[in-house]
Amino acid sequence: MSTFDYSMCRRVAAVPSPTRVLFVGLDAMDPEISRDLVARGRLPTLAALLDTSAWADTRNPVGLFIGGVWPSFSTGCSPARHGFHCFLQLIPGTYEVARFDQRDVRLPPFWQTLSEGGLRCAVVDVPITPITGGPADVHITDWGTHDRMLPFDASPSGLVSDVRQKFGDHAVSGKCDDYAARGAYGQLRDDLLAGVEDKSRLSEQLLLQGNWDLFVTAFGESHCAGHQFWRVHDRSHPAHDKELAAHLGDPVEDVYAALDAGLSRLLSCVDDDTVVFVLLSHGMGPHYDGDHLFAEVLRRIEDGDARPSRAVALREGLRRYGRRARRWGSANVRSELTSVDGSRRFFRVPNNDAFSGVRINLVGREPAGRVHPGAELEALVEQLREDLLALTNTATGHPVVTEVIRTSEVYSGEALDVLPDLLVGWSREAPVLEVSSPKTGIVTKHPGAMRSGDHLPDGLILARGPSINSGPLGHRVSVTDLAPTIAAVLGTSLPDVDGQSVPSLTGALTTGT
Repeated sequence: MSTFDYSMCRRVAAVPSPTRVLFVGLDAMDPEISRDLVARGRLPTLAALLDTSAWADTRNPVGLFIGGVWPSFSTGCSPARHGFHCFLQLIPGTYEVARFDQRDVRLPPFWQTLSEGGLRCAVVDVPITPITGGPADVHITDWGTHDRMLPFDASPSGLVSDVRQKFGDHAVSGKCDDYAARGAYGQLRDDLLAGVEDKSRLSEQLLLQGNWDLFVTAFGESHCAGHQFWRVHDRSHPAHDKELAAHLGDPVEDVYAALDAGLSRLLSCVDDDTVVFVLLSHGMGPHYDGDHLFAEVLRRIEDGDARPSRAVALREGLRRYGRRARRWGSANVRSELTSVDGSRRFFRVPNNDAFSGVRINLVGREPAGRVHPGAELEALVEQLREDLLALTNTATGHPVVTEVIRTSEVYSGEALDVLPDLLVGWSREAPVLEVSSPKTGIVTKHPGAMRSGDHLPDGLILARGPSINSGPLGHRVSVTDLAPTIAAVLGTSLPDVDGQSVPSLTGALTTGT
């Protein structure tokens, strides 16, 4: 018997929406792997949805998709407006780097606007979203999210004890990296599967009891599985562990199958008039990038100082690789910068790993700026682009930097200065242990113990409803479009967002917003 009285959650203004919406987020559940499992019959629920839904690939924030995808979904705005792109960010106006979390997202989530308009909303574990909620709402945060940023919290406050009494804490204790650090891969797999079951039961109970206009729930287990078990799933990975694979099977596939079953459970709770959205937020692949050696690359580009000989560098690289390759994937070593060097013209700033971030030490913006806006800045940016694109992976002989994006050319907004000035994309072709160029010479550094899987930029959105035509849309949908699209289905609109409602995902229920 629940200790929390859900009847306390009454609509503030009795304004029924034209329909109801169920939104299920599958955090970092890779679309390509999912389609393969659909073809093999392991994901029957997703297979049925692909047949009965409108669907499209999603476009996530360019170069900032790892940290920016979920805040961009929840706010309907880009990182240049909501201001969050990484769990470590440079504090504007300083050379200090600090931890950021959902409290640092500058804009409110879209369900807050819906709630203020009188709609009843329940939100469960959407990553990187602060607690919101009026008298008619339920909001749970960081109960079972991947890499919890803050302690488990909920609104109304009595819901915390109620969840703990009925479901306990989420089965994954702490962070998935903690399991990897102690080699507890079997326990992690079991806890991820138990976590899917727990989240499914929690979401099912809330969904059935609440009479919600909008119900949003997100599962983080696919995110953890991709990071920690990629080297088990991917037989071509240099640290593929045959013994672990023989013992565990494929935990990535097992977690995906469990999520498919959980999705089926939630779909059985809603009627045919409910519009259902399912988001596979972004993808997963091997963790190949050069972010671990990027600070040294930038230092050599600027200083042009002496470099170690190739023989010395290669010998050191092989020694490190031989010692550490067995532990590839055992833990995720993140930069714990507390400051950057304000004496330099440019420096690395945290931006997760798939894209590295560069900050220009700009006069008038930084405390001790060294580069003047205008011609000096433009020349420096072009030279940096040329130097970075000249880098090669010495193991393959191929370019290791795929693109250098000037952030101001793709983003605009009041939080633009929070973002890196340049976003440097890395080739995912092969591991990056050593890079070279005429200007930098050979830069060698093993990435150390780290997650074996890392993110790919694209996701997948599916929408099913009585007036929504099934089949592929034929174009990508921005993740910022999802909030206004959901609002349109619910008969309302959102003020001042970057995204636009997608008519193909709303059908005849489109309000023209």
